[in-house]
Amino acid sequence: MAAILEGFEWMGCEMTEGYVPLIEGRVRWAQDQLAETVERGAEGAAK
Repeated sequence: MAAILEGFEWMGCEMTEGYVPLIEGRVRWAQDQLAETVERGAEGAAK
């Protein structure tokens, strides 16, 4: 998740299929956090 939050490209690999939904949720969360951070930065730059 740190790679996403820092804006890096990344590749994930999960050996256990049961963990895929957990990883997908974590990835969505990190992407949402990054989007919110970018939006807040854009709002601050517009002032």
